Amino acid sequence: MKTIPFWIFFIALLFFLSKLFLGFAPPGWVTFSYGILGIITAMGIILFCLRTEQKTLKDIGLYWTTETPLNFLKGLLSGAGIFGIIILSLVSFTGLHFSNNPKGIDFATALGFIAIFPLALMEELAFRSYTFVTLNKKYGIWKTQFVVAIAFAGYHIVTGWSVFSAFTGPFVWAFIFGLAAARSGGIAFPLGIHFALNILQPLTGMKGEEYSLWSLTYVEGTPANIISHTDTVGIYIQAILLIFGLLLTGFYSGRRKSVEQSFSI
Repeated sequence: MKTIPFWIFFIALLFFLSKLFLGFAPPGWVTFSYGILGIITAMGIILFCLRTEQKTLKDIGLYWTTETPLNFLKGLLSGAGIFGIIILSLVSFTGLHFSNNPKGIDFATALGFIAIFPLALMEELAFRSYTFVTLNKKYGIWKTQFVVAIAFAGYHIVTGWSVFSAFTGPFVWAFIFGLAAARSGGIAFPLGIHFALNILQPLTGMKGEEYSLWSLTYVEGTPANIISHTDTVGIYIQAILLIFGLLLTGFYSGRRKSVEQSFSI
């Protein structure tokens, strides 16, 4: 009953502040400004909730330690590794290949890449800090993973994503981000994964941007039936990723129970 009002208030307040302030942001900095507003909004609500519960940021793992940079780096490497497997699968089964993009990256696109970090941090604060820890302590990792995944997908639907895209994208990735948060006890690890994935997609042309380092195109002579099945391959990849997330969640849950039992003995 705490987390659902948190998300509702977060989305409502973020939209209100966006309408109020984004009009003053320079055109190239709108997305970046939106991310900063999201961070301020999420942190404001988190601090308010913690104050009412007489808790601190340390109680939800939201503080800087000597392991924070290392966890973020682990997340970057993990995200890059997962992305590499996805790209390898696409290239192997769809006839797609990478080629240099002659347009490269312009200044506006570079600003867009900078905005990826505050956007990812905003989402991790809203979905993998206070709300995730609160749910996990009361209901355990399984219910937490599903509730947060649905909320994460719902947030993207509200912000303009289709239901299909939200549940084949953010919903699936929420299990990976959530497990990383639970395993590391903070948001630096999932933030690293999140940031790596979100920046590598546009850099490699997976988002269809006009300006990127590479273009993702079909090899000349690729049969039409293979091209038509590209989206299907993408869905299969997301399904496998979801299964992977569920299996890791089960493994993590089992280990937690065995540790708790050993301590109780």
